[in-house]
Amino acid sequence: MLKDELLKALYGGERRSGEELAARFGVTRAAVWKAARQLEAEGFAIDVGKDGYLLPRGGGRLAAELIKSPVRVYFYDTVDSTNEEAKRLFSEKRETLAVAAREQTRGKGRSGKSFSSAKDNGVYLSVVFRPEEIKIPLGLVTVAAAVAVRRAMAVCGAGDTEIKWVNDIFYKGKKVAGILCEAVTDMEDGGVGAVVCGAGVNTGSDGLTGPLSEVAGHIDAEKNLLASEMIKNICALLKEGDVGEIVSEYRGCQLVLGKEVFFTKDGKEYSGVAAGIGDCGELLVKTEEGEIAVKSGAVSLGSEKYAK
Repeated sequence: MLKDELLKALYGGERRSGEELAARFGVTRAAVWKAARQLEAEGFAIDVGKDGYLLPRGGGRLAAELIKSPVRVYFYDTVDSTNEEAKRLFSEKRETLAVAAREQTRGKGRSGKSFSSAKDNGVYLSVVFRPEEIKIPLGLVTVAAAVAVRRAMAVCGAGDTEIKWVNDIFYKGKKVAGILCEAVTDMEDGGVGAVVCGAGVNTGSDGLTGPLSEVAGHIDAEKNLLASEMIKNICALLKEGDVGEIVSEYRGCQLVLGKEVFFTKDGKEYSGVAAGIGDCGELLVKTEEGEIAVKSGAVSLGSEKYAK
């Protein structure tokens, strides 16, 4: 369709004249204008002026046509959860695929928590894999996904991010991204039938109101570039990543190291100082009872700012 071709032509932030675009597509200038108005109605911030058409920084929303991916992407305006939709699609397709959405109505966090997913306020996506495709230990999938998202954010201008073990990414002191990786059980043999890596990155402040605004922040990133980099990096690190390199980067950007942390293990509550990250991504905590390796669950830093 003309509007889709126009969207691709304008992506990149350069103003183009109506005459140039009409000649490019072999249509009238009126047809170009009509296509631009259609894109505006779909939520793209097209700047129409006497000197042409401009789509600034990707137009403020995700678009299927603008996401570059090594796997097929299923795109939605609204979905309950990209992780849940990825599972549903995988049960039908049985292939590696990605799901991206402008909005989640039931965005998922760890331990049953919700993840704020207002429309056009972030990048919400999931990638689902067959287990045999993943070449790193399954215990490192969340670690690798966090590193992948962190790298994508850096490409989009948000450097110096920190990871709060195990799956939250902080920027300028506030949580801006969360990771949720899940294993899907194969009902026939009880093994792992699929692995889903979900990630959400806040790119706007809409919906971050009240107490949430005190702990959550956002990055200023072009959404389609961010989504493309996230999918590319997740696929690369899970399929062919260097374990030592992944763990080293994860260890080097940890928010919790050297701080007092609180956690529960085997039904018992503990506190201690986060002393390091093990080679399998586990958090090593020095407690009064000795060093404890925390392999799953969540830790808090005793502050509402970091406990979410």
